[in-house]
Amino acid sequence: MLSLLSRRKPWIDFKNYPGLVFLFFVGVSIAFVLFSKGFKSNGELIYMDTWVPVSVGKVENTIGLIGKISASSVTTITAPFDAVISDLPFAVGDEVAKDSLIARLDSSQYQVKVRQALAELIKAEQEMSELENWGSSDEVARARRVEANAKLNFEDSKRKLQDAQRLLDRGIVPRIEVESLSQQVKLNYIELQASRSDLKAAIAKGGGHNMKVASINLKNARFNYQKTSELLKQSDLRSPYKGVLFAPVPNQSKRTNEVIQKGQYVSQGTPLVQIAKLDELFASALISEVDLQKISTGMSVSLTGEGFRPYVLKGRVQSISLRGIEADITTEPTYYNVVVSIGGLSKEQSRLVRIGLTAKLNIVTYINEKAIIVPFDSVLDGDEGAFVYYKESIDLPERKVRVRIGQSTSHGIEIFGVGPGLVKKVVTTSP
Repeated sequence: MLSLLSRRKPWIDFKNYPGLVFLFFVGVSIAFVLFSKGFKSNGELIYMDTWVPVSVGKVENTIGLIGKISASSVTTITAPFDAVISDLPFAVGDEVAKDSLIARLDSSQYQVKVRQALAELIKAEQEMSELENWGSSDEVARARRVEANAKLNFEDSKRKLQDAQRLLDRGIVPRIEVESLSQQVKLNYIELQASRSDLKAAIAKGGGHNMKVASINLKNARFNYQKTSELLKQSDLRSPYKGVLFAPVPNQSKRTNEVIQKGQYVSQGTPLVQIAKLDELFASALISEVDLQKISTGMSVSLTGEGFRPYVLKGRVQSISLRGIEADITTEPTYYNVVVSIGGLSKEQSRLVRIGLTAKLNIVTYINEKAIIVPFDSVLDGDEGAFVYYKESIDLPERKVRVRIGQSTSHGIEIFGVGPGLVKKVVTTSP
């Protein structure tokens, strides 16, 4: 056994391969030279001879949020007057086109109210017309006749008194007759003054306070008739735009949404249905105060969701609420509402996208389509700031170039100050 072991040949017999021995010593020598060049006086080992090409690519940073699809506008259709629903061609959840008939109300009872408003308007117009032409009215004409008759009586009695006074001076008539005529003149004068006062009062009825009251009554009657007539035209309730019908929001006394039915009596102002506009959609989400300063209006947004896969919707940040939603716990961050307007949808996308769907919002906070990206260990820190060793091509001498650092990526860092070319990759290790 020992003899066999002693006679076993080595794995490599260097005597038979003198060239291999030469290559081994050459490799050891080259390694020694490289390592010896890498050492500095302070003991750091630095590889300075690795040049890598500069990458030109897209750098994009995003913030992800979870939100809901909502309509740009929601309109509540209410009953314009007290009536019975006579027709209801659509149901909650249906999609309706613009000007589609949603509900029809029986307006027979309301027409009575419209006719009453018209009668009040005619009365108010007649009253206003009489006051505007009050100077030629029967009452004023009668007062004028009374005043004129009183004036004639006064003038006649005055003339008779003057004649009697001349006859008395001649001794033809007794004094008692003159005194009687004098008393008659005084009575006629009183009647004249009274008729003049009556005439003035009759003329005053056509202006001042009475005219103002008549004007107000006329305006009210016109408004009432115009309003009732306009409401009568709304007996056919139509969709103001293309949208989807929803049950109206329940009031505080009811926990469930009340769905209207044909033949149901509704009072004026009762919410009948809500219409969510489909021509333009929005997405709303909450963002923490930590990330609030990273976004601004106008930023590009991509939206994805299980409900409308495989489509990716495009949009932009439209608004950011100024008031936050405070957390129940003081240590929790405050959240702010972000509204994103969604761009025009294709016909197929419109078929899938529904109000209320959950969507993931990726807000693009930074993008550079032609960014200069270099390895992390090619950017060095000097007294004057960050710099790289840079070549425009492999056969040109290297230059030390100051750079400005941009965004970090998974495969490098964005820098500004150099163009396409090569940078020196510097790796430092501690011995």
